[in-house]
Parts: sequence; C-alpha cells; structure tokens
Amino acid sequence: MTTESGAAADLVRERWEHLRENGALELGLADKMAVRVEWLWQPLAAVVVLAVAGAVLLGRV
Repeated sequence: MTTESGAAADLVRERWEHLRENGALELGLADKMAVRVEWLWQPLAAVVVLAVAGAVLLGRV
C-alpha cells in the first residue's frame, strides 16, 4: 500500500475475511437484529438555548 489509509483498509478487510472464514460472523443476520436508538437531548437543548440567545441578542424576540 502506498498510503496509511490504504494499509488500514487492508488490515480491516483481512480481519473481516478471517472472521467470516472462521464462522465468527453470522452472514445475513444484520437485517434481523434490533438496533437500540437513544435520543441525546443535551445537544438539542444546547441548540435551542443558543438559538434563543442569538435571537434575543439580535433583538428579534
């Protein structure tokens, strides 16, 4: 490989191929797995507070 990112991609690919060949990955299972979704309210609250503060400072409220 001529770049660090290319070398890293090769390492990742080799690792996944090794796992697949040794049966450590159940192919086709990802579509059936439940994914946990967690809403992060802190960033949303920060955006709302900053928007209100900006509106107040600009005299729009």
